[in-house]
Amino acid sequence: MRRLKVYCILMLYLCTCKRISNKAPNPPVINALNEAGVNQNVIFSAYSIDPEGDKVSIRFDFGDGVVSSWSDYVSSGEAVSMSHFYNSPGTYYVKAQAKDEKGKMSEWSDAHPIEISESYTLETWEKTLEKGWGVCGLQIGSSYIIGVITADDNKYKILKLDLKGNKLWEKTYDFYGWRMIYSQDEEIVIAGGKEDGNYWIIGLDTSGNKIWEWQIGTAYEWGVFINLSQCWDGDFVFTGADDDPDVLVARINKNTGIIWKKVYRYSESDWDGGLTVIQSSPDELLLLIDTNAELYYEYGGYVVLKLDYNTGDSLWSKVVAINLYPGWHGIQTGFMRKINNEYFVVGWRESEEKSYAQDTCVLIKYDENFNKLFEKYYIGIPRDMVETFDGCYLIGGGVKARIDTIQKRQ
Repeated sequence: MRRLKVYCILMLYLCTCKRISNKAPNPPVINALNEAGVNQNVIFSAYSIDPEGDKVSIRFDFGDGVVSSWSDYVSSGEAVSMSHFYNSPGTYYVKAQAKDEKGKMSEWSDAHPIEISESYTLETWEKTLEKGWGVCGLQIGSSYIIGVITADDNKYKILKLDLKGNKLWEKTYDFYGWRMIYSQDEEIVIAGGKEDGNYWIIGLDTSGNKIWEWQIGTAYEWGVFINLSQCWDGDFVFTGADDDPDVLVARINKNTGIIWKKVYRYSESDWDGGLTVIQSSPDELLLLIDTNAELYYEYGGYVVLKLDYNTGDSLWSKVVAINLYPGWHGIQTGFMRKINNEYFVVGWRESEEKSYAQDTCVLIKYDENFNKLFEKYYIGIPRDMVETFDGCYLIGGGVKARIDTIQKRQ
């Protein structure tokens, strides 16, 4: 009897320990410039994966004796960006640390070196790289990776540029890439389509060599993934459009393939297209769709749907952008990005004269509850936007340009 009592107490202890055990987040991975100037605003980006999928907070040790405060909590795997100024030239070694919502802290990350000099100057520039569409891009350290669909032969090229926009190398592929990200496995992952009409995703190393790929067949003449994002558990979520008026959304594991796929339609009879899908919490996704439904008089616009991450089922929908301006058609295409718990919805308004010189890029910023913070306009047809590590935005589209901070283009 005594043995049974001791056994029961031991089992209760083990079960309790198992319930309250909490693993620390992984050490963060830093992505940032390798060189900058004295008193320049330098942005450091880092993400951390939590084994239980808890939200994480990140702080930086900037290597000059300054340690930042903890960031707001973000979803596991979501990047956090912070800026810093260096007052003196030299080489600094930046580290980052993460903690979960229960206070469990990771080890410090590997050091990221950055060279600060008096002679370095921040340059903004605009360059035409190819005749075609600059549809997607990202920054890895001190270089840009840009995807372009060329106009002459309708091929897809990836170009690597230095910080001044000079071409380092280019490669041509037999697919159409529409969205590009830098994955947790340090791979360039691109979503798009192929000439056979299938939806398509591919993983490349940082030299542009193919590592893996997956396709989803379609019964229509064309189908293309317009957007992808990676979730905290390493899976990818995609959305896109084809000849069918419904919106396709899918979750894919790069090793095992499709986990689920769903179709949605917002308008009753007209065309809808999936523009962006991102993970807003461990159990939820946000899907941005472009619809021709009459949201305001005869105009189309954007709608956000919240989806269940595990099943893809819809939880709610909300209209977030509509065209209120006479003389313009509805917003035609665009995307949504999440940066530090805020959402950027970017699209374009087509001119009545059908002149690309008249087309206007529209940027709308929302808080985490989708309350509008500001709305701004630029010339061009945007296809992608990323925040760079020196406080700028890299925008690709009908006008290929790297512009200074949005506030300087008013």
